[in-house]
Amino acid sequence: MLINTYAYNTLDSEELRLDKSLILIISVCCCILGLALSGIYFIFLGFGITTLLPLIFSAIIIPSIFISHLKSNYKLLVYVQIICISLITTLIQWSLGSFYNSGFVLAWCFLSPLGAALFLDVKQSKIWMLIFLIIIGVSVIFAPTFPSGSAKVSENAHIIFCLMNIGPPFLIFFMCTSYFLNQLKKQKEKVFSLSVSESVDKEMRQFFKTANTPIFGADLNGIVNEWNEAAERVTGHKKREVLGSNYLEFTPVFSKEATKEVVSKALIGEEIANFEFNSIAKDGRKLILLVNISTRRNIKGEIIGVLAVGQDITELDSYRTKLEMKVYERTIKLNEALQKEKELNGLKSKFVSTASHEFRTPLSAINFAAGSIKKYWTKMKPDMIKKKLDRIENQVFHMTELLDDILLVGQGEANQIINTPILLNLGEFLSDIVEEV
Repeated sequence: MLINTYAYNTLDSEELRLDKSLILIISVCCCILGLALSGIYFIFLGFGITTLLPLIFSAIIIPSIFISHLKSNYKLLVYVQIICISLITTLIQWSLGSFYNSGFVLAWCFLSPLGAALFLDVKQSKIWMLIFLIIIGVSVIFAPTFPSGSAKVSENAHIIFCLMNIGPPFLIFFMCTSYFLNQLKKQKEKVFSLSVSESVDKEMRQFFKTANTPIFGADLNGIVNEWNEAAERVTGHKKREVLGSNYLEFTPVFSKEATKEVVSKALIGEEIANFEFNSIAKDGRKLILLVNISTRRNIKGEIIGVLAVGQDITELDSYRTKLEMKVYERTIKLNEALQKEKELNGLKSKFVSTASHEFRTPLSAINFAAGSIKKYWTKMKPDMIKKKLDRIENQVFHMTELLDDILLVGQGEANQIINTPILLNLGEFLSDIVEEV
């Protein structure tokens, strides 16, 4: 629509866009009212100079709207509008003669100083107010009329003219005044908001500067625009050295993609917490900062960059790495110990099984010999009984040796074995072992 693109300029402020829209609306309304006036005059007065003048007004304003739009100069329309309103209404007044006949058509002239006040400046509004007063004075004192004489106006026409000439101008006056007061209120609120914003911005900058944690920021293009004293201490880079540089210049290659992704999320309004930001100090050290990244907005709520508040965890990360290595080493040792414990438990189980078998053999022999003696005591010869008893004694001695071996294993586990070396005949020792096997 033309109202949204009239005399459009990309550098226009919001207030200027509203001014352009308002003058366009007023001009269109005045053109429509000019056509309506011409129709009413035609009904009551017939075709003549009075009927023709409003049509001339509309015929001038309509092309002016398009010319000013093409030239992107809305003030051209303002000047044409002001001049035509004063000139055409004065001519209508003089064509009708008295104020009674015209229905005070000169009320429309007041829109000229009002338009100058809204769209031009105070000086020009004073000039047009003076012109308005001169027109009123001349019309009242001299009551000039055209040579053809004034038109005859009936009572009904007089009433219609009065309603037509007083109602619309004052309605437009009310709308313009409301607009002006509303703009004035907005301007005051904006000035107050800017003053508060400047005060808060000053305090925040002082806070950023003196905070004991690194704080740094970047704009939409990744250019660093905030760098406090704590960031200088941690990284070694002075503020004057980093301002205007891209933050990726201080990021290691391996973490650039992850950092870009996180910053991109922050630039669309997503808050990032506890991100490990890798950086490079001035002396080449690798730094790790645990940062929270938030979106920066201007007074209008538009995103203008990001702000990061961090904590240097480089040393903590080193401790964490060392601790993880120790845990890994201890885990390996523990697994080895568990494996050895499993092997030892297996050996114990095997030893108990073997010992049980070894105990069962002499016990069986003892039981068999004792049973034979008990059953055949009266029938056995003394030599046979002595042989049985010797066998029992030998088996008891063998069991005693087995128990000593078991106790030796227990002492070994408890580290209680006492070294008591003795002289040993190796041949006899090996012979005994062969016999036992």
